[in-house]
Amino acid sequence: MKKILSILSLIAVVLTMNSCKENIDFDYHHMEPVYVVEGNVSNHGAEAVVSMTQDMEDTTEYIPVSNATVFVKGNDGSSTTLTSLGNGKYASTDGFKAVKGVTYTMTAKVGDNTYTSYSTMQDSVAIDSLNFKWEKVMNERVLCLRLAYQDIKDDTTYYLVKMYRNDKIYKWAVSNDAGYRDSLIDRSLTCIGEKQLKDRDEDSFDKLIDEGDRIRLELMVIDRRTFDYLMSVSLGKSSRTNPFLNFTGGCLGYFSAWGIASKEIIYKYDEVK
Repeated sequence: MKKILSILSLIAVVLTMNSCKENIDFDYHHMEPVYVVEGNVSNHGAEAVVSMTQDMEDTTEYIPVSNATVFVKGNDGSSTTLTSLGNGKYASTDGFKAVKGVTYTMTAKVGDNTYTSYSTMQDSVAIDSLNFKWEKVMNERVLCLRLAYQDIKDDTTYYLVKMYRNDKIYKWAVSNDAGYRDSLIDRSLTCIGEKQLKDRDEDSFDKLIDEGDRIRLELMVIDRRTFDYLMSVSLGKSSRTNPFLNFTGGCLGYFSAWGIASKEIIYKYDEVK
């Protein structure tokens, strides 16, 4: 079975996330306080999180912004205005659902600032199977989450997967279908070594998976523009630089139109093969 490759391969990227936010935590570096907009439209609706970074000494903490105006327009004439849910979160409440092939533009207005980004809606792909397994890495057994799904035929396809543990983000990764074109894609997300799992030391608390934990895997099909942005995020993790801007207007963050599917399992140690 082929695994997700290193972040430098441009075939796949695996990033371990330590945040408890539901959206991706990018850990922006060396910036004065700026707005951050992280939004998406999908076959389930539209949503966004608007926040502001703290000063450059503490850029991993965010101040929620709940007084923004956020709306989405499609090049097919469709539109929706997102409702503020509090704590910087916004969502469509009018039954809006994105349609494959339509290019959507998200606009966020905060005070005198206007930020816009665009993305083209992709198809969705079902998750055929999801299970934990042990894999041998450097003479140690490592717990991995294995997923399989059928690649979309004909075109180069880009994927984002997000793994949640009890509704909190645990890990995310991006990849394309190189090496799997038009076939069943079978990949693994590395979680934690068996020794770390048993020792339960403080340094491993954010990676621990306990008996009965509810694991949800979301699989998103993304466009090339989103893939390139997330690749810049991955490279920035190692070089301590910020990703390139996805929004006009000077804010950080990204907007993506994606097809999404999800699957849940319960972690049981005795069932891991």
